[in-house]
Amino acid sequence: MQATELVVDWTLLTPGETVVVTDANGTHHSGAVDVVAPDGSIFWVYSMFGRCLFARAEQYEVWRTP
Repeated sequence: MQATELVVDWTLLTPGETVVVTDANGTHHSGAVDVVAPDGSIFWVYSMFGRCLFARAEQYEVWRTP
């Protein structure tokens, strides 16, 4: 999956859109956005491994995919 746009403001994530989340070790997690907290501090993604929570405090990069 080709990542195309870095999402800095997580409040702009839309449920259902596909994203790739990269952690500090360079590990990629991809899936569809489920729920985003109103303040953008956390969001949930559905992936092939189930539902995953990502927190801004853990310094993830979030990329939109086509």
